[in-house]
Amino acid sequence: MDNTNLTLEQVKENCSELENEIIEMYLCKRTQREICDNLDVTRGKIDHLVKKYNLTRFRTPGKYNLDETRINIYDPLYWYFLGLFASDGCISKRDTHDVIEFEVTDIQIIEDIKSIFNYDGKIGNRNRGGNSKTTYYINIINKKLSESIHNIFERNAYRKSYNLIFPEIPNKDCESMFIRGFWDGDGCFSIGNSGQGNKRTYIGEAFCQSSRFLEGLQQCLNKYEIKSTISTEHEFRINSKEDTSNFIKFIYSYNSYVGLPRKRALGMLHLYYCNFNLRNTYECENINNKCIIDFNFTENENI
Repeated sequence: MDNTNLTLEQVKENCSELENEIIEMYLCKRTQREICDNLDVTRGKIDHLVKKYNLTRFRTPGKYNLDETRINIYDPLYWYFLGLFASDGCISKRDTHDVIEFEVTDIQIIEDIKSIFNYDGKIGNRNRGGNSKTTYYINIINKKLSESIHNIFERNAYRKSYNLIFPEIPNKDCESMFIRGFWDGDGCFSIGNSGQGNKRTYIGEAFCQSSRFLEGLQQCLNKYEIKSTISTEHEFRINSKEDTSNFIKFIYSYNSYVGLPRKRALGMLHLYYCNFNLRNTYECENINNKCIIDFNFTENENI
């Protein structure tokens, strides 16, 4: 029997539990030393399995390693990544492979993506001169990850600007992290004057060209009694002080190390303003720095 033509499922059926563990680590591009140390096997055992079943054909091309066990639809961290993808990511076709791409002005987003997947690819940067900001980018080639993204966004990942959908998300923690990822990419909090004396407004807003995505986001937040509006210009807004507060509490309800510290700090500052309804500009400016410091170092999360 020619074992080199078996499907991956057939290979796994033919193998012992230990051999399947070796195969899983090999396909995740773990080094031979890591496999030997973790599973207490010899390099010869690994080489024998690779040759016997021609395992290289199942291995994603590319020289960088990505932990495919992190591609888990029940893991809130994976949903944070998907939220970032919804806002700032894209998939392009190069030859026969999908390339998952991110290019942003905040390097923290790229570092979080690397951390989530234990990915050892390099971060690139571009400076187009003039007054433009330096951007940071990362490209990932991984068949399992790109297939997962396609499935979650119902095959609309190639041209997602106008076609992006709000996906089915398994639980509240994953919803919280998905929206946090999207908000870190495309959302913001702002404070302004209402035009009625010194009364302040506390607003959360984001922009997305896909109406389907914004409608799905709105429906998701409605479950948690967080009201919002969508304008004809595809602007998503949370207008009231109470809803803004509840939204901030919701997206930061899951304790996680990922996320933009500056955006989280501004969200916490919004909570502070909303709770105390500060109206005096001088008082707000003086509390501003104190509030950011307090929330950055007294919260349980590492930010």
